[in-house]
Amino acid sequence: EGKGIVFISHKLPEVLEVCDEVVVLRLGRVTGRCPVAGASRAQLAEMMVGRDITTPHALKPRGPGPLRLAVRDLVAPGLSHLSFEIRGGEILGVAGVDGNGQLELVETIAGLRRVQSGTIDLDDTPITHAAVSKRVASGMAYMPADRGQTALVRGMSVADNLMLRDSHRVPYARSGWLVDSAGRTAKARELMVHYDSRATGPGATVANFSGGNQQKIVVAREIDRSPAVLVAHQAAWGLDPGATRFVLDRVIELREAGAAVLYVSSELEEVLAISDRIAVIVGGTFAGIV
Repeated sequence: EGKGIVFISHKLPEVLEVCDEVVVLRLGRVTGRCPVAGASRAQLAEMMVGRDITTPHALKPRGPGPLRLAVRDLVAPGLSHLSFEIRGGEILGVAGVDGNGQLELVETIAGLRRVQSGTIDLDDTPITHAAVSKRVASGMAYMPADRGQTALVRGMSVADNLMLRDSHRVPYARSGWLVDSAGRTAKARELMVHYDSRATGPGATVANFSGGNQQKIVVAREIDRSPAVLVAHQAAWGLDPGATRFVLDRVIELREAGAAVLYVSSELEEVLAISDRIAVIVGGTFAGIV
């Protein structure tokens, strides 16, 4: 119709499909401009992030570690006779069309849904019917898919969100119950630097952050605890290429440190890129593990 359109997106396939020209912004500044004809995803991603992020993730070969998570004949609402094991230093990716039991799987493992039959063991400790607090104490971390509603309290500050798991522990608390404001703020600053969170400070409200910076708070809280088992669901959903690479690299580092990771995603490229083995979920059960 002869109209001009400004199309704003970090999804590069969309940009390459519908646009004539692209202008790339990073931290509020123009870092690149080019016609879409002849441009590549790798070229645009590098302008967005400032470095090459298209090199495939290289998983270092590892021998079998200790058995970390054992799920046997699990039956729960939406799940049917699921069995699998994950050893330390291993990422088990779960692929499948959304709505085939992924949410039920991660929430049952994390303790948010009741088990009807079967068992779940973490480092040989039965946690089938354990409270969430016991699972956390046993070494489990959980990154849910909905960062805005489930993973974070959006009206709270960075510091308060970071201390949710460990509010009764040093450096967040003294004597197991009294909040240590100075310790909480210092730890929050440390994690913000280490996990590249670009918030204005520990007191900033997370509702005002981009999706990438919100997810970095989730990653910092769950991974900095050095868990034995990480359950991650759609950990890079909706993120730009740079934030996606950041999240996946942190998951791989946790694997290298000897943790077991259950990584559930509808993005097949992600699952293929970082998994040692892949399970395909259909109708609440695994069609196979390869």
